[in-house]
Amino acid sequence: MCAGVDLNVEPVWDDGWNGAGVQIAIVDEGVNPRHPDIEGNYKAQHSWDFNFNKPDASSYAWVSHGTTMASLAAGAHNTICSVGVAFEAGISSIRIASKPTTDTQEANALRFDSINNDIYVNAWGPPDDAVRLEGPGPLAAEALKSGAQRGRAGLGSIFVWAAGNGREVGDNCNYDGYVNSRYTIAVGSHGFYGGPSSYSEPCASLIITAPSSGEGRRLLMGATGTSQCEQMFSGSSGSAYVIGERTPSSVTCSLANSLDLL
Repeated sequence: MCAGVDLNVEPVWDDGWNGAGVQIAIVDEGVNPRHPDIEGNYKAQHSWDFNFNKPDASSYAWVSHGTTMASLAAGAHNTICSVGVAFEAGISSIRIASKPTTDTQEANALRFDSINNDIYVNAWGPPDDAVRLEGPGPLAAEALKSGAQRGRAGLGSIFVWAAGNGREVGDNCNYDGYVNSRYTIAVGSHGFYGGPSSYSEPCASLIITAPSSGEGRRLLMGATGTSQCEQMFSGSSGSAYVIGERTPSSVTCSLANSLDLL
């Protein structure tokens, strides 16, 4: 147990690492590009809506998940909501999680504009019901492989995946073929004192854990689909976007604490 350990992002910022020059693709339900915590970093030219096949990948006002995720990853360093870990990074929206998709749509989303999009952060996949064993189809699986090997101008695209929230019903992220792919980074959640969140799924594929909620506190605050802030967000999807809050009292135990989740 490493209770009390902070995310410790401020020394990294002090060293000049703040996301500048990096493009983060939010592969989700869309992002509100007009939210004041996001609009300065949003790059519409690197975004696409694969649910409805159009360049405008913004979300509906009542759909906030993608917008919250974007602010946790790269929300502006201002007085609104939280500060994203990579607050100088660009944000793009790849909309795919608003309705059921085909293997072709998933493959196209995971390799969209891979010259400019460096990191693809995902919080979607099979239902967390401990029943279904599902994973990417052959085209999406090839997109992950070729992206990791040849994306980002040969450096390799980075695919981050939330491990899932089905622990309380007996689900295990080994059942999720996106999470347990060798080409993705699987992220679980932990609580305030470093223990595993009650919902965060265990599996051998977990690479790291990050703050979300548990042990009596919720640790994440991000933007909503409108111009407001979500102060009670939780789930492994939030952990996948690893944040530094304005008051960095949240804790992280990364690899060491992943052992508690196995």
